[in-house]
Amino acid sequence: MRLLPALLLSIAAASNARAADISGQALDSTTQQPVAGAQITLYVPGILGFPSPLASGQTGADGRYRITVQYSGQLAGVARAPGYAARTQDGTPCPSNAGLCFFRSSKLDVAGDSDAVANFALGAEARLAGRIYDRASTQVPLAPTITLEPAGATENFLREVAQVDENGYYHINGLHPGEYRLQASGWYTPEQKFLDYRWPDRHCDNVQVACSSLAGTLVLAQGSVLNDLDLGLRRGSYLRTRLVSDGDGHVIAHAVTASAAQSGGGEMTTGSGLEPYTMLGPLLPGPVVLELSSDQPYDYPIMTYPDHPCGYDTCDTAGAQPFEVPASAGVYTLEDVHVQPIRSIRGRVTAADGRALAGLRVSAGVVSSLPHMPGFYPAATTLTDANGDYYLEGMAYLTVVVRTQQSGQGWIDRAWPDRECGAANVFCERPDAYERVDFATVPHRSGIDLRLSPGAALAGYVVEEDTNRPLPNHTVTVLPLTNPRSGKFVTTGADGSFRIDGLPSDAYYLFTSAEPIDGYYTAGVAYPANAPCAFNSQGWSDCFPTTVPPLTPDAGATLGGLVVAMPRSDALFESGFESSAMPVANR
Repeated sequence: MRLLPALLLSIAAASNARAADISGQALDSTTQQPVAGAQITLYVPGILGFPSPLASGQTGADGRYRITVQYSGQLAGVARAPGYAARTQDGTPCPSNAGLCFFRSSKLDVAGDSDAVANFALGAEARLAGRIYDRASTQVPLAPTITLEPAGATENFLREVAQVDENGYYHINGLHPGEYRLQASGWYTPEQKFLDYRWPDRHCDNVQVACSSLAGTLVLAQGSVLNDLDLGLRRGSYLRTRLVSDGDGHVIAHAVTASAAQSGGGEMTTGSGLEPYTMLGPLLPGPVVLELSSDQPYDYPIMTYPDHPCGYDTCDTAGAQPFEVPASAGVYTLEDVHVQPIRSIRGRVTAADGRALAGLRVSAGVVSSLPHMPGFYPAATTLTDANGDYYLEGMAYLTVVVRTQQSGQGWIDRAWPDRECGAANVFCERPDAYERVDFATVPHRSGIDLRLSPGAALAGYVVEEDTNRPLPNHTVTVLPLTNPRSGKFVTTGADGSFRIDGLPSDAYYLFTSAEPIDGYYTAGVAYPANAPCAFNSQGWSDCFPTTVPPLTPDAGATLGGLVVAMPRSDALFESGFESSAMPVANR
């Protein structure tokens, strides 16, 4: 006898129980002869009531066994033997995962002062074997799956999964007599799946043919052996679709749903595929209606192939033109489906003297006021063309802030119509009295123009203290004296250099850290004091107050030659840790 761990047993009951003997005999249900070498396993309730093995033993030549356990409570026994299908002491059939029949079996009540008898009647097992293959090439499918489950829904716990070897050969042993549903699936490329197989030799896609409607069953008698039950998988067709905006011509990430054109069919949906196409399949031949829906459902309406518009969240397909899936399986690329955006913005960006500013980023979005997630979050972004013109679409919000986000071009960013991105709003990364573009009455807005002025810049290097070794990939953040919170930052280059431009003429300090400010607590160094300090969860810096004068670049000029000296990382950590223990001033 071998003892096995049991989970969540009653500790009190077990500690007070004396050893109880569970004994009995395993017989062949047909010949009534003893079954030698049968494995008897006792199961008890475990975590959340799921069965857990308590102890096990083996029958002798006379089919008899005896297992001694220190246990008081309910249990069920399962007998398994080579050539036989597993059963419990009350005859409940068991799958290969024998513990599952614990739920359906009657239980033995084992008391601490009494023994119990559990006899078993075992019938010869039925067996299936064969090969699964690609009908088009005879090759072994990728990731093949073969399952066998009883036709009666109440016996789904007897579901079996076949073992398939590298040559496609499979087997399922230990089966009980009865009617079963046999199904199989697999892939012929990492992206393309076979049609679902249902015995006997039928295929489904849940669009033209619902898999649940294929009710063919395989009848197994006790002891029956089917060794050549080969399963040939059939390829279906795949459709590649592309959803294109009629606004700016870009390809839109989208999902596709195929539904049967005739009544009584089903539907299949796939998520976004690798751009520029989304691929749907496998499909059986026949007419289907295709719905294409943007991953941003409130930015673009649903479309049906080839050109029928629907609503934003529902689609009446009555007027849609079906697509005929060809009889020959393959991958078919459909014509582009064009869609009009729900909202759009047009405008121009110029310098104060009227010159067009090309290649400058313009974005539309929202400004978050959440403590740990502050900042401007763009819903749409683009670059101005050679004439300074820009076009934005694909915005789910009913109102948006439109602003520039220049990078290294020297202009002071502005939010429409004329809000400077400076100290008051931490470079348009914090809430302010922004005027929003409202789509409520006019969904397509034009004339949203912005005029920029040249800004100042701060430039220099970040080096290691004492060694002057350049420090690349460090974050340098500019802090307005009157509102010292994080907003505008750059990363040092390979030589430790940095340049922050597009600054209004104002008073600033710099904060340098090895990692970007994460919204919780970030230790670093304040410049020009070159003193350790940190940012707290509200984005405020405890680098102030300080008697060191701030940096005051002239309008449109560069204040260069700045050298930020960073302590070694371990020294900075120690300083930051000490600083974190001090209260931060309430600002």
